[in-house]
Amino acid sequence: MFALGKNIGYDFAGGVVAHKSNENFAEKRQYAWDMVRKAIGEGIPCYGWELEVPEFYVINGYDDVGYYSGGGADPIKGPKPWQELGESDIGMIEVYSVRRGQPADDATTVKEAFEFVLEHAGGPEKWVLPGYKVGLAGYDNWIETVANGEAHALRRGAGISRFSPGQGPTLHCTVPNRPVRRPKDCQSADRMAFAVTSCTKLSLLSVYASRSVVWYSASLRLRVA
Repeated sequence: MFALGKNIGYDFAGGVVAHKSNENFAEKRQYAWDMVRKAIGEGIPCYGWELEVPEFYVINGYDDVGYYSGGGADPIKGPKPWQELGESDIGMIEVYSVRRGQPADDATTVKEAFEFVLEHAGGPEKWVLPGYKVGLAGYDNWIETVANGEAHALRRGAGISRFSPGQGPTLHCTVPNRPVRRPKDCQSADRMAFAVTSCTKLSLLSVYASRSVVWYSASLRLRVA
């Protein structure tokens, strides 16, 4: 996603990734909060992980309490207290800001995307964690894990709900009666950030499963003008 994203016209302006087991987790959470407020103040769109359920969300704005998110099938929700980011079973903080770039030509974009898909389908160690499988082998791993009663209920439920029918994206730009700070061109910023989050999902082209986690992905409709 980070390398191929440039082909469709975006680049990363900043980002932070941390797990709650990290010693500097509190510092990373503060950094994410400061980064998002600064980026939105400069009109740069942001997105982050698990602002509600385990999923990537467009960060539509913030107030003194925390983040507002949207861009999926649901209306804008919030605030998500910034001090609670990462306080879940998964325990991850993953927040990015993105900026416009110069897209590549269509032939290059498609060619490099398929090259990555084919490389990833081979299951190289640099892309696939131990105990995980990609492609068709992922289905067998997933089936075995579910049949043995070893699938994590949260992960299984999240995967099913994420790709249920009718989950097409909807864009929102306002939060009524709240003093929420938003990018100046909120529609453009939301669409750009939503495109990035959609590409994040589309880049997960294989089915993953392990004895403790079930994680899978499917193609999504990308409705960005």
